[in-house]
Amino acid sequence: MIAQYHPTFIIMIPTMYYSTLRASNFNPENFKAMDYIIQGGSQPLPSIQAAFKQYGINIINGYGLTEAPLVLVNTPENSKRKPMSIGKAVMFVDARILDDNGEEVPTGEIGELAIKAKNVTPGYWNKPAETAKAFHGRYLLTGDLAKMDDDGDIFIIDRKKELIITGGENVLPSEVENALAEHPLVDRCVVVGYDHPKYGESIAAAIILREDEPHYAEILDQHMRSRLAGYKVPRMYVPVTHMPLNSTQKPDKLAIRQMMNDKVSQTL
Repeated sequence: MIAQYHPTFIIMIPTMYYSTLRASNFNPENFKAMDYIIQGGSQPLPSIQAAFKQYGINIINGYGLTEAPLVLVNTPENSKRKPMSIGKAVMFVDARILDDNGEEVPTGEIGELAIKAKNVTPGYWNKPAETAKAFHGRYLLTGDLAKMDDDGDIFIIDRKKELIITGGENVLPSEVENALAEHPLVDRCVVVGYDHPKYGESIAAAIILREDEPHYAEILDQHMRSRLAGYKVPRMYVPVTHMPLNSTQKPDKLAIRQMMNDKVSQTL
């Protein structure tokens, strides 16, 4: 369709870009002709950014929610310097990074992204409790962990509810996923926490391998231990032929977590 209709602008979620790269008829020239190629709807993936960059294609990150459509977006020039940034707040939008007490965190520290703007929903219909929980004053609490640099550029780190707490230590799934994706054996990966009787949660990775390798677990474990603290290293690496997706075509982390819990229960 791109070759037929020659669009000048496209916006897709990371899963769609991933599928596009692996399509048999993928032609990077079709993308080079576009003015704007935007990625949104989910956390930016470094592997996708890098894959398109090797073709000379620059993907721009944007950010929005159902409750607050397109409130941050990077610029073409800035995205070349900071490819993982979702940019700055657009006009008439106030974006802040807050701690659990609703106070702004220092520059460079991780907190929850909060948005105030005219296009932010006033609340959820007939759900006052949910509405109260979703707001801090007039700021919508997005549920996304983020940080802001000295220039005011914002970087999404992870979903707050997906934080893994193992043995009292906080682990960001995205940090583990990014380290895992650096290995050439890994085509795609999703990291989740699963129930553990001693640590509360432990870490597992669902992976799509680029090639058959009987010793993949040992190889990946060695790779991860050279990059991350021991408590952040997955205890399980589970190969899958396809990644479970939800209705919005994002990795279904609930299904993947259940898959890991089922696998553990089968070994007991």
